[in-house]
Amino acid sequence: LQIGLPGLEVGDLVRYVARERTLKTRVPNTWCTYQTFEGTSPLKHTIYEVSAPKALPLRTIALKSPVADTVKFTQTDVENNRTLYRWEVTDVPRTFMEPNMPDLYTVVQRLLLSTTPDWQTLSKWYCNLSEPHLKATPAMQSKVAELTSGLKSDEEKVNAIFHWASHEIRYMGITTEAEAPGYEPHDASMTFENRHGVCRDKAALLVTLLRAAGLKSWPTLIMAGAKKDEEVPTPYFNHAIVCWEKKPGEYVLMDPTNENTKDIFPTYLCNRSYLVAKPEGETLRVSGIVPAEKNLVRIESKGKLDAAGNLSCLTTIAFDGINDTLYRGAFIQKKPEELRRYFEGLVKAIAPGATLTSLEITPSNFQDTSKPLSAKVNFEAKDLLVRGNGLTMLTPPRFGASVGVATQVIGQTGLEKRKYMMDTEFACGVRESLRLELDPAIGNVESLPEYAPVSDDIMSVKRTAQLQDNGRVLVADSDFLFKAVEVNPAQYLVLKGHLKEMEFDARKRVIFKGGNSGVAADMRILSKDVAYDVQDGHNWTVTESTRYQVLTYKGKKENSELRFLYNPAWESVELE
Repeated sequence: LQIGLPGLEVGDLVRYVARERTLKTRVPNTWCTYQTFEGTSPLKHTIYEVSAPKALPLRTIALKSPVADTVKFTQTDVENNRTLYRWEVTDVPRTFMEPNMPDLYTVVQRLLLSTTPDWQTLSKWYCNLSEPHLKATPAMQSKVAELTSGLKSDEEKVNAIFHWASHEIRYMGITTEAEAPGYEPHDASMTFENRHGVCRDKAALLVTLLRAAGLKSWPTLIMAGAKKDEEVPTPYFNHAIVCWEKKPGEYVLMDPTNENTKDIFPTYLCNRSYLVAKPEGETLRVSGIVPAEKNLVRIESKGKLDAAGNLSCLTTIAFDGINDTLYRGAFIQKKPEELRRYFEGLVKAIAPGATLTSLEITPSNFQDTSKPLSAKVNFEAKDLLVRGNGLTMLTPPRFGASVGVATQVIGQTGLEKRKYMMDTEFACGVRESLRLELDPAIGNVESLPEYAPVSDDIMSVKRTAQLQDNGRVLVADSDFLFKAVEVNPAQYLVLKGHLKEMEFDARKRVIFKGGNSGVAADMRILSKDVAYDVQDGHNWTVTESTRYQVLTYKGKKENSELRFLYNPAWESVELE
């Protein structure tokens, strides 16, 4: 509900009374709430009161991330056999948002209240809510037998059933449940017959199919977002998944929601709070972190560089883990020409003016998750060598700074320091190998870059450059792993130091001496003058005068036409 306040002026005081009446709680005979006592505006004074019957007392209370000397709490017995809980909050300074911080409500001063004694109670509730809907029909049992035919290990059976449920059941549905809308699944048989359902429906179906294969599995609630405060049990989850109990107490999590997924559990749900629904109850757990080594972009480039600085190169890019999931999901929505433009942008990031000569992306059907996602990129670039004073410099062509989830993580580090945790979501990395054949006419290598290695709990970086085949092949390898999914303020300062070292190393060049430094030019610019005549804020004239001399036949071919880029809708061009 949003209400406008017409005529509101600076300095006005606004007083309002709002009443929200809840007729049915998510979990029967329970009550819980979540209040923040800090925000992006200063809080001068607030009073928060809870009047509860003694028969339903607050069993768990927690004030998290307290701001010193701002909250006073009292508890008083009052009439009608009730208890009054009272929090008085005064003079709380405002806080400031930071990029990639956890959700604000999870890090500021906050109050959590619940009449639920423990997480086991909620686990039992969701188990009892789901169980009546987890009955396999003969058709479902027949499908399980078909999917698992000839498979021996439990892992093979789990993978076969999972991929069928995730790929063949569309994500679609409506909420018709009466007991707990948003939590209670449809009957698994209905989802199986209709071939569609939302997350809780697909999860209930997968649990039923796994059980039909003799595999112990349970519906599971997960919070796709910041981790929950474990001190106070609340039913506020926003996603339903599946848990296979491989051994007593050893859980393998699965999320069949995504129809294009390759992995049974996506990396974006790592380090999240989840609750397994079991008859005997289960406590709140946190999903494991997928290591960076399983979320790599692997890049392998092989090329040739001639004495004029012209490069021809074949690069293979393989996407693993979260990179496969995210890039596959992005590619599947693009037209072929849009995909080509994306990879053209990658090669131009290596060298301005580079051209993409061929592109092959596999699999051709992006929905075929049995095959890993990869791309073969053929490109050419000119004038990569910089010459002067008898020396020649080369910046090794690398894709690693432009592709992969890891590059997005680096882009989140603009602040000099932080107050709150930086949530990177994924542990990920880039592993790149370059093998470049050098024309002997370039000269002998005078100096190779030396790189400072980095290795700690946040990240590891290892870069090398060496010569092989009697100095005629440059081999440059780099291995960048971002290991942390959460970076606290102290770690962030260390991270900034690492990134400065990486930036310094990225500017290092391979230096050659001798060779044919006087590679003939095809054209010489004798003069070039550019003048701007600005008439007003919307109109101006650019006059460019150029004189050049053609030196070779190649120069004649490349400069026999004059081309001017302009849009006739708002520009005009005259040639003198």
